[in-house]
Amino acid sequence: MPLISDPGSGLVAAATAAGYPVVPIAGPSAFLLALIASGLSTTRFTFVGFLPDKAKHRQQELQDLAGAALRLLISTAKKIAKKQRVHFCCLAETSARST
Repeated sequence: MPLISDPGSGLVAAATAAGYPVVPIAGPSAFLLALIASGLSTTRFTFVGFLPDKAKHRQQELQDLAGAALRLLISTAKKIAKKQRVHFCCLAETSARST
């Protein structure tokens, strides 16, 4: 799919910043569509996938990822997204303190 590690990501960022909608054409991977349409850099990222179900294991996984110098793409089921939000906020705070 274009725009992953390619100069087109600058075009998407400029279009998004100017208020133009970016609508990707569906492909084999939803996370790529979300990343491309976000206008965020597509140069370096890591697809983490789904986090562990148990909160303790999920929190440990996020702590392990907190020092990553890459954009992290994490899948989650809609029914548990609200439960996991607190863990994502903790990851963001930890990442912000480490930069």
